[in-house]
Amino acid sequence: TKKSTFNTNPTIYSAQKNGMNVPYQSPPSVYSHADYCQDELHRRQVENTTVYGTVFSPDGGRYLVACSSIGMICCWDMNGEDRSEDEKDASEETKVDSSTSAHKRRRTIGCLSEGYWGNNKKRHRNDGRPILRVQVPGITSQTKSRTLYDIKFVRLSNDNHHLIVSGDVGIIVYRWSDFLNHLSTEQTTTKMITIEPVATFHPHPSVSEQSWSSVEAAGGSKHGTGHAEINSAEIDTELNVLYGASGDLFGCYQWDLETQKLLTTLPCSDYLHTVRTVPSTSGGCGNHTVLTGGEDGKLGIWDGKNGKLIEKMDVRSTMDANASLITSDTHDRNNGNVCWGQSSNLLLSNIEVDECGNLAAVCGGAENGSNGTPATAATPSNNGFLTLWNLPTRSMTSGHATRETLQSVRYNTHNGTILTVGNEPYLSYWSYSKANRVGRTRLNVPSGFAIALNDVNGVICVGGSSCFVDCLANEGNCAFSLPFS
Repeated sequence: TKKSTFNTNPTIYSAQKNGMNVPYQSPPSVYSHADYCQDELHRRQVENTTVYGTVFSPDGGRYLVACSSIGMICCWDMNGEDRSEDEKDASEETKVDSSTSAHKRRRTIGCLSEGYWGNNKKRHRNDGRPILRVQVPGITSQTKSRTLYDIKFVRLSNDNHHLIVSGDVGIIVYRWSDFLNHLSTEQTTTKMITIEPVATFHPHPSVSEQSWSSVEAAGGSKHGTGHAEINSAEIDTELNVLYGASGDLFGCYQWDLETQKLLTTLPCSDYLHTVRTVPSTSGGCGNHTVLTGGEDGKLGIWDGKNGKLIEKMDVRSTMDANASLITSDTHDRNNGNVCWGQSSNLLLSNIEVDECGNLAAVCGGAENGSNGTPATAATPSNNGFLTLWNLPTRSMTSGHATRETLQSVRYNTHNGTILTVGNEPYLSYWSYSKANRVGRTRLNVPSGFAIALNDVNGVICVGGSSCFVDCLANEGNCAFSLPFS
């Protein structure tokens, strides 16, 4: 019989099993069942992670930052410095010819391409794992409501960049310089750290939300959580106010950034998914305009300075009234109108405003349609939509009904297209002036929720219902995927 071959490393050895060299890890000297349970819980949580928000850092897009359903913020160094030849040769020598290591080797090469290795190669691993992991305050592995839904950078009046994160814990504001202090030091990728936020904004659950929580505590059906999550956040830097789109009947919260006091709420009739501020350069729509969208299917236009409603436009009714401007993936029509899947009600998932503040792209899907689960070829009906709006005239210019529910939209300033992702593994490209799909790219992420665009080099990153973030160096193919943890 063949003897097992041991390496010089005392902690790792290879044993002969079924004709293959299988790597093993030596057991710890002292076994802790509590530590094992904690590690196993974390592993399973990471495997079921959903990445809801991705954004590139303002310093030329060197860092990719993402937030997830496990209350964690991760950072990757996307600096395009190639490895040295010595490092490439060393990495080739470490490869073992076995089925297990071959799978690992394919995953390693697929996770990080040659152009994304970073400056400090000693602390940048070749498997593309994040170089910094930040745990949001107030969230532990035992916390039930800990999802982070949105993340973005904002440059405030003091000329400093801040990272705005929103989710079940409310809205958390960080100094980006605090992140850079950790990113510039010798950090290991396995260490979880906490960073002290500048401010935290908590919503105030409405009476209906609190009452539903009481019903649930008494054993009734779950219709409320006793708190209101913030699904999206925006800052008006001129007014120095913070907006938060909540999953509560209070609608959109408005806080004073300096005093951190609640100023007012923009009342909406249903659950809000998104909020956007319109740049003040837009003359026709008015300064300090705020756009909201949610499950009532209405695009809300608000005067943020006075906290008053300007107009609410029902997207479904507008599409029906302008059927000649609407194209669709299917040819199903009812008196010229688009036929929807299982519901006549539409919900708004995301709103994006162009740099000038004159155009808005609005996407969403049919309520009780196929949203939440990947769309397939067996789903012939229309379940989603993309509509383009002229904000000064408050009119829809074009639209398209899609088979998939669209969950995120982004203007691609790098090449003049519009990007969308939905509940199927594709990134779609649309013409800038008309909702006309001009291309698609297959993704590894089965359902996309977030799009990040590097305006410097055009790199696109997509997060969704996967513990990986897909990265596209061009619009043709998915170049590699980054593991979230």
